[in-house]
Amino acid sequence: PGELPRPGVGRGLPRARSLVRCDAPENAGTFVLGLSADQQSKIVRSVTPSGVTSDATLAPADVRIFAVSCDAKAAAVAVGRPGTRDVQLFTCAYLGECASTPLPRFGRAGPPARFPLDVARVHGATLVAVPMHGIVRVASSRDDGATWTPFTVAFDAAAHPELLFDASVPDRLFVTGRRALLYGVPTRSSGAFPLLASDDGGASWRAP
Repeated sequence: PGELPRPGVGRGLPRARSLVRCDAPENAGTFVLGLSADQQSKIVRSVTPSGVTSDATLAPADVRIFAVSCDAKAAAVAVGRPGTRDVQLFTCAYLGECASTPLPRFGRAGPPARFPLDVARVHGATLVAVPMHGIVRVASSRDDGATWTPFTVAFDAAAHPELLFDASVPDRLFVTGRRALLYGVPTRSSGAFPLLASDDGGASWRAP
C-alpha cells in the first residue's frame, strides 16, 4: 500500500486527509478515496491500469478515515466520528461496491474492537490489530468479516522487559508482498523500533 494515515495513540480520532490513495500490489490497480461530486459522501474509486474507473459510496462525508489498506481484490477502510471510539469497517471490492464489515469481537458475545486499531489486506485476508495496555492482539478474516479468527497475542510488552525501544508497542500494520508487518513508530528519527512479521495472514508473528 501507499503512504496512508494511521491511528494515533490518544483516545480521539485523528484528522483524515481529504484524498487517500492505495496502490494494489503487482500493478493490479489503484483505490482512491475522496469526496463525491456533491460533497455529501466519502467515495472509493477503483482505477484500472488502463484508466477505467468505478465509484462506490463509502460513508457520509463527515466521517473520518483513519486506516486504509488494499490488495488486488478489495480495500479495507476503517472510519469513525469525532468524540467516539466506535469504529466502522468497510470492504470495498475492486470495481465493485463498499459493504459494511463486522469487526472481530473479544469473545463470542463480547464487545467489538474499538479505536485505536489498524487494518491491513493481505492476499484476500483482512487483518485487524488492536493495542490494549501494552498487548497487541490480531484477528483475521478470509471472508470479508463473515467470520473472524480468535484474537491472538502478537506482542506483550510485559513479557519482554529487556527490550528497549524509542517507540510505542508494534501496533501499526504494513504489507509488503504477502508479508504483513507490525511495527511501532519511533519517537525520534534515529530511534529503534519493534518489528514483527507474519507470512501466514496474521496467524503467527515473529522477528523478521
